[in-house]
Amino acid sequence: MDELEAWMQALLDKRKVEPNSGLGDAIHYRVKHWSKLTLFLQQPGAPVDNSICDRAIQKAICHRKNSLFCKTLHGAQVGGLLVLLLGFGLLAVRRRR
Repeated sequence: MDELEAWMQALLDKRKVEPNSGLGDAIHYRVKHWSKLTLFLQQPGAPVDNSICDRAIQKAICHRKNSLFCKTLHGAQVGGLLVLLLGFGLLAVRRRR
């Protein structure tokens, strides 16, 4: 990562990349946010993506749409509780692997 940072900084310093181009904008973004973008590297075993969170959110959104068709408010609330419990159960099983 240090070599990548040095190479991208050299591109900017030697003016090999047009600062107003898409690549120049991306490199400037990287310079501005480098410490935050590489923060996950300091934690051993940290996942590179957040797909677990995305899947959990998708299940909640799917239930929200499906609960519109419940006959009663109580039925929608019970369904929400079951989706929540099943989601946490699946997350716990995945963490054990």
